[in-house]
Amino acid sequence: MKYNCETDKIRNTIQKYLEGKVIDIGAGGFKVCDSAIAVDGRHVKDTNVVLGDPNMIYHLSKIEDLIEADCVFSSHTLEHLQDDYAAIYDWSLLLKKGGYFILYLPDGRFYNNHENEEHCRDYTYDQFMLFFTRCFCGIGKNYNGEQLKPIFELIESSEDLKQDCYSFYVVAKKI
Repeated sequence: MKYNCETDKIRNTIQKYLEGKVIDIGAGGFKVCDSAIAVDGRHVKDTNVVLGDPNMIYHLSKIEDLIEADCVFSSHTLEHLQDDYAAIYDWSLLLKKGGYFILYLPDGRFYNNHENEEHCRDYTYDQFMLFFTRCFCGIGKNYNGEQLKPIFELIESSEDLKQDCYSFYVVAKKI
């Protein structure tokens, strides 16, 4: 199968979560759905919000038009950011309670992130799921041994290793 972008590879799998106000972070000219609000750091086709300051990616919750989303989606963007925790936390603030948070990320076991100089992170499915569930789903503890407050309930996650695919996805619901 021929794909125009990474989002094409996951769109059918996550279609049921793409209802209401959808924000597509790092859309790159290929929105996850026609009605999505596309956020990108570049002036590309169909981008609704162009971030002039690269650090704004960690402060999207300060943009009023993005607040109270039903779904926040990001494909192949998080690995480009220096502080993945700060990005996920800020993006969670865009969602209303019960909203869906969807990430689609390249798996370093099947994609050579070391050759892409724009990548700051190299995830594997298992490593990312450990990070995500401990930090954002209430499984981990802080340095005082206190349980971290959950932000999300994990709905589904899986490796996406169809032909010409080398990624994994996470779908979580804001608590």
